[in-house]
Amino acid sequence: MTGADAAGSRPAPRRDADADHVEGGDVGSDAGRLRSIGFRELMVRFGFGAAVSMAAGLIGLAEGDRAGGVLLAFPAILPAALTLIESKEGTSTAVSDVRGAVAGALGMVAFALAVLALAGRIPTLLALLLAAVAWVSISAALYFAGIGLARVLGEEQYLPDVAVAEASPAANALRAAGLTVAVAESCSGGVLTALLTAVRGASEVTPGGIVAYSDEAKRDLLDVPAEVLEREGAVSEAAARAMADGVRRRLGTDVGLAVTGITGSPAEGKSPGLVFVAAVGPAGVRVTRIQGDRGPEATRGDAVRAALKLCGEVMPRNMPEG
Repeated sequence: MTGADAAGSRPAPRRDADADHVEGGDVGSDAGRLRSIGFRELMVRFGFGAAVSMAAGLIGLAEGDRAGGVLLAFPAILPAALTLIESKEGTSTAVSDVRGAVAGALGMVAFALAVLALAGRIPTLLALLLAAVAWVSISAALYFAGIGLARVLGEEQYLPDVAVAEASPAANALRAAGLTVAVAESCSGGVLTALLTAVRGASEVTPGGIVAYSDEAKRDLLDVPAEVLEREGAVSEAAARAMADGVRRRLGTDVGLAVTGITGSPAEGKSPGLVFVAAVGPAGVRVTRIQGDRGPEATRGDAVRAALKLCGEVMPRNMPEG
């Protein structure tokens, strides 16, 4: 940016760094989740499935196909049950888990067919080994084929699945301390504000929030300095601090919260999954950096939860219990 631009002339609109849409739908979340899973956790998951598959094959050989088939269904049922239990991950993750469960179940069918075809013709252990190879190969092929199909058709996007109850402690603490909060959001698009205003008695706690998605909105509505946006970028600690302070001053509250990040394609030379969450209040300033591409829905959920946590950290230490 030139000196004239920094002094007050309006720069030409540019692509917002908080882009959260990917052409053809966001499918990077699946690959991102795979990268985020540790090697040990992957081995536990695959080891469990392999162990059950082997056991199903041995029982099938010893007791008949029906006995082995009952056990063979277990690995397919378990992921579906876990998908329902692990609701905090959100709908996008549930969709991905279901896709994985379906691929795994079809892989199990391939395993069973391979055992039936090879049993009695070659040594049992070799038959099980070859069947396991078929299971892994077919499951992986189906899973990544599903990702490719989602890329072509466009995978559905969802807002984060964060319960209103998770915002209640922060809202109650603010009410008990006689404090108010305002929210500035970019990549979260108003989700945090919606969550806070869904708490009973929210009007006592927050007058509202500002969704400043573009750089121009951040500058004009939240007083984020143009030099900060040019030097550090909209997705930076400095921008998050300025947004939190700006919304607090604009709406006249005691606490200001801000969320800015990248939840889709790379921008500003930064990777998807990078989010800065800031809080400004009577007890000072707190900033949290979130890094890791778990998909737009999970990233927004992490940011919202981080903001609620920081809200408590910038309240007076001697405030009454909420």
